[in-house]
Amino acid sequence: MGLVIALCSFFKKIKTVENKKIWADIFFYAFTLCIVPLGIFLLLGDNFIGNTTDSFLGMKALHSESQRNKFDAVYPIGLFLSLGALAIALAVHIRRIIWKKRGF
Repeated sequence: MGLVIALCSFFKKIKTVENKKIWADIFFYAFTLCIVPLGIFLLLGDNFIGNTTDSFLGMKALHSESQRNKFDAVYPIGLFLSLGALAIALAVHIRRIIWKKRGF
């Protein structure tokens, strides 16, 4: 569902007269946009539990009914996915700005 929403919002921004869009870029950019909310939902959900850790990156349960109470602390893998997707989306956006300035 997130992919469909991201694709629809991205297609509304396309001006076909201005540039010839490559479909692979469009789907890749939409996919990176939909991974961000997916990572946030994985971080907040109890169905996705990472490996146990004792490091400062570990995350503990906020309420007693959580499945995370079985472990001392877990890696917030959903947060890592969100930050990675955000970095990819930012890199694609910067690449577009640079290519637009150079006339590609």
